[in-house]
Amino acid sequence: MPHVFKPRCVGPFLVAMGRSWHPEEFNCAHCKTTLVDVGFVEEQNNVYCERCYEQFFAPTSTRGRAHCSESPSG
Repeated sequence: MPHVFKPRCVGPFLVAMGRSWHPEEFNCAHCKTTLVDVGFVEEQNNVYCERCYEQFFAPTSTRGRAHCSESPSG
């Protein structure tokens, strides 16, 4: 039986959801924004930026609230 070559993941990578991601592939499942340097949420086997998560998945009572790093007055 011939040996099958399986490439290894080399270079910088991120780990999320039990998988390794190349930085250029780690994007929001909805808007495709890179998630490399921002917060993200795992939902339904996908990763989403906080904005898309809030828009599509967050409970209604939490939508539109100020983030912890923002002051309530703006």
